[in-house]
Amino acid sequence: MTCDASNLKTNVLVAHRVVDGTTETANPVALLSAIDPNFIGAQVDDGANSIVAVFPAEGLTLSAAAFTTTHSDAGQYLVSGLTAGIWSISRDGSVITAEATVDSSGTLYWEGGAGAYVLIRTGVGPLSVATGSLPPALLNDSYYFPLVAQGGVPPYQWSVTSGTLPDGVSLSQAGLLSGMATVSGDFAFIVSVADSEGQSVTTNLMLTVGTTQLRILTSVLGGGVVGLPYQAVLLAEGGVAPYTWPAVSGTLCGGLSLASDGTISGQPMQVETCAFRVRVTDQGGLLAERDLELSIAGENSLSILTTSLPDGVIGSDYTVQLTGSGGLAPLQWSISAGNLADGLQLDGDTGNISGVAAAAGQWVFKVQLTDSSTPSLQAEKELSIQVAAKVPELALVTQELPAVQAGSDYRMAIQVLGGVPP
Repeated sequence: MTCDASNLKTNVLVAHRVVDGTTETANPVALLSAIDPNFIGAQVDDGANSIVAVFPAEGLTLSAAAFTTTHSDAGQYLVSGLTAGIWSISRDGSVITAEATVDSSGTLYWEGGAGAYVLIRTGVGPLSVATGSLPPALLNDSYYFPLVAQGGVPPYQWSVTSGTLPDGVSLSQAGLLSGMATVSGDFAFIVSVADSEGQSVTTNLMLTVGTTQLRILTSVLGGGVVGLPYQAVLLAEGGVAPYTWPAVSGTLCGGLSLASDGTISGQPMQVETCAFRVRVTDQGGLLAERDLELSIAGENSLSILTTSLPDGVIGSDYTVQLTGSGGLAPLQWSISAGNLADGLQLDGDTGNISGVAAAAGQWVFKVQLTDSSTPSLQAEKELSIQVAAKVPELALVTQELPAVQAGSDYRMAIQVLGGVPP
C-alpha cells in the first residue's frame, strides 16, 4: 500500500481506506492531542471489512500516534512511519498489546474493532544479527554480501572485532562484505553491530574461499552383477564443498540411480555396459563434467576350476596356470592361507604360479579369486604342491641281453636308475 504525497499535511495522519480493491483518501481532522510535538492523529470513518492505512506527514517519524475509527465490523490497520522499537497499542483506553515490535520498515499491522486508538513507543527492541551464515567466495572473483541486523534502532554500524577476513575482502560500517579474495581457505571471524541507541551484539561467522578449479576425481567405476546390490561414490576436488551431483547425461544401467551426494546405487537388472556423463557443482556455482562407463555382468557364482597342481623338483623351473570361471573381469588371485613352496610366486593378475622350488616337502595353501563387481564376488580353494629332492640322473643299468632260442618264449626286464618314476 502506498501513500499519495499530495495528501500529506503537517502534523496530521493521513488515512487511506481500501474497500473492494479501491483506495480512498479520508479527510484529515484536527490534532487530537499534544503529548509531544510528534503525537498527531486523524479520525477516519471507514466501511465494514475495510483496511485503514495510516501515514504520517511527509518527512515525519513518529514516537506516538492516535486516530479514531467507527465501523460495525472488525477492521485491519496498517500504520507506517513509526520509529523502530517496542510499541503499545491501546483502544478506548485499554491496552491491546504492550509489546508490538516495529522493525526498520517502521510499520505495524493488526486487526481490531472501531474505537480511539493510541500508539506509543515504550522502548527499544532487542538488537540481533539475522545473518547466520555466509555464501562461499571464489578465489580471485568478486564477492558481495550484505549482513542483516534486526531490532534495535537503525542505523546500524558494523565492524570486525576478532578473527581475520580473507585478503582482498572487507566489511563496511553499513554491513557490506565485499571485495575479491586473493587466498583460499576457511576464515572465521566475529562481527559486531551497534544501533543508534547504544545497543550492540556480536556473532561468529565463517567465510569459505574456494579455488576456481573443480574437477571430478573418479575415472573408473567398479562393475556390477545382475541381481546383486551395487554402490559406488563419485569423488571431486576443488571449488567450495559440499558438492551436488545433478542427474547424469545419458542413461545409467537399469536399476541404478545417482543421488545428489554422488552415490550411484541400486540393483542391476540386466547384462549391459552403459556410458554416461556426470556433472558436479559446488557452492560457488562452478561445475565439472566427466564421461564414465559401467559394466554389468551376468548373475553367477565365481569359481576356481583348477583342482590339483603338478609336483615340482628342487632346483628345477616350475610353472602352472590357475584358472577360474564367472564373475566380472578383471579377476585377482591371492594366497589367503598357507604358503607356496619356497622360491615360487603367484602372479595376482594372471593366476600363474612360477619360479624355482628351493625346498622339498608338501606345501598346502588356499588360493582366493576375487572379481571386479561391487560388492565383489570371491571364491577359495585349497591346493598343494609336492616338491621332491633333486632328481639323480637317469642311467641304464642293463648292459647286455641273453641270447634267444628259436621256438622258446623270451622275457627280459631292462633296468634303469635315477629320474622320477614312473
